[in-house]
Amino acid sequence: MKSGNVIVVSGDMFFPKKFISDRRMTLYFQGYDEYDVWDDLCLCKEEFDIGNYQVCHYVFPECPSMEQIETAFSTTENVVSALELIFGNDFSAWCCWMGVVLNQISHIYNAYLFAKNECVKHYKNEKISYAIILQ
Repeated sequence: MKSGNVIVVSGDMFFPKKFISDRRMTLYFQGYDEYDVWDDLCLCKEEFDIGNYQVCHYVFPECPSMEQIETAFSTTENVVSALELIFGNDFSAWCCWMGVVLNQISHIYNAYLFAKNECVKHYKNEKISYAIILQ
């Protein structure tokens, strides 16, 4: 599966099993039900049954390529402008892939996602130096 795909299989006898195409994708936000967040962030959602199982297929934006990341950071001095080149106005992409992008650049940044004045996600590189606040 291409990055950005999540399949959840559930049945009567067990907890839902999640199959995530790219484990680097950020899907969990502090204080929010994961499925509610996924419903809001996904590009599309398809639900169907296979025998006794219920299947839900979520499609999220794909992970930016290394080429996209390198090009964005080589064409601008400002990290926020580079992130805007990569993600544009796609809030879902910002949420899902910010951590991946931060780990691919040579600079050391943290980013915080706030909802209703509460930090719901902390994206970080291996080392801490600068902070980006997303609201």
